Amino acid sequence: EVDYILISHDHYDHLDMDSVKFFANKTAKFITPLGVGARLEGWGISAERITEKNWWEEASFEGIKFIATPAQHFSGRGMFDRNKTLWASWVLQSKNHNIYYSGDSGYDIHFKEIGDRLGPFDVAFLECGQYDQKWSEFHMLPEEGVVEVKKVFSGALGNVRFGHAYLV
Repeated sequence: EVDYILISHDHYDHLDMDSVKFFANKTAKFITPLGVGARLEGWGISAERITEKNWWEEASFEGIKFIATPAQHFSGRGMFDRNKTLWASWVLQSKNHNIYYSGDSGYDIHFKEIGDRLGPFDVAFLECGQYDQKWSEFHMLPEEGVVEVKKVFSGALGNVRFGHAYLV
């Protein structure tokens, strides 16, 4: 049984309609950036199961705090809805753990601010599998994820791409 589904943004590779619809008749709660909930409701998820947050806002469930944090990216699923919803990275805090998940993000000063405000982290899961310099504003290149971000965050570092997480 899945308790919580954490969404970073509404791009197809992070928000699959069929996967969401699978949970329509289940009990999992969805935690999303602002604006994404309307799409989930359109796919059959009841509003009571959706929590939307702006950057630096938090929600707590069963001793776990979910804090929406900045990311340098964009949102949209088509030609006419670019940046109509928010995108986010997330911090998950419990009594015993402090975890960071970057979502998709280019490297910038927001990482330092997140680390200063909410760190240190036991583990940071970072998106860093893009290999085209033209995408660097919106996606971290591998060397940025491993070298630059390691300077900002303490603890273990995990690489996330295409739904897989790897600890390095």
